[in-house]
Amino acid sequence: MNFVELQRALRQLRTMGRLPVGLLVLTMLMSVVAIGDGPIASSSFVGAENPLSENGAWVSLTAFSPYGTVFQKNNGAYPDRLSPLNHAGSRTTAVVPTDQYSEIVVGHVANSNNNVGAVVRVQTSGAATDSNYLWWASVINGGNFLYRLDSNVPDNTRGTTYTATALTPSSPVVDGDRLRLIARGQVMYGLKNGVRDFIYNTATNPTKYSTGTTGIFAYGDGAVTNSIIASWSTGAAPVSSGTWASLDLCRH
Repeated sequence: MNFVELQRALRQLRTMGRLPVGLLVLTMLMSVVAIGDGPIASSSFVGAENPLSENGAWVSLTAFSPYGTVFQKNNGAYPDRLSPLNHAGSRTTAVVPTDQYSEIVVGHVANSNNNVGAVVRVQTSGAATDSNYLWWASVINGGNFLYRLDSNVPDNTRGTTYTATALTPSSPVVDGDRLRLIARGQVMYGLKNGVRDFIYNTATNPTKYSTGTTGIFAYGDGAVTNSIIASWSTGAAPVSSGTWASLDLCRH
């Protein structure tokens, strides 16, 4: 809820004669948002390092890169090489709750052959290791979707096959866009620059991931610096995404 929305809500509460209780509820809601929305871990990828580790803060995802592509950093995170199936992926080692978000700032996407992405519910062990939900973002006419990536390899073994299932489309991005992928219960939300871009319910999917951790993903074509993530953060999913139903809460 922003300041303008709060003012509008308070005006409506005054007309109902419910200002003291309503104000209290709104204040409590805003406090919950602030608590749930704070980052648990973050990085601006300052300095140079290959592969990306940041003192053990990252683990490379290998199930989607049989040729060994991983993230490097050099004042931004991007693939360390160009190769067939040159996907770079990393997950955080920070402990994040089941309801979680992963947020990136798009550093650079050169053309429609390049992508950057945020991932949630990354599987850290078992036959589905590295499987995740991915917000795959590119420029106009590029691949812009929420995907579910299902790996077909055991723990930490580089594989040659995987399944990418497109769940719902998303809008194209430009450099500087802030993309937040939220997993809350069985629902996935995408917020671009604070505005909801998509929503998807996984309830009817035969394959779904209800737990896991968060991270980043990228595909580089033409040059490794054609797909750069400027910064990243993760934390607990906010209590709500998009428009608050605070007035409805106050009426009950």
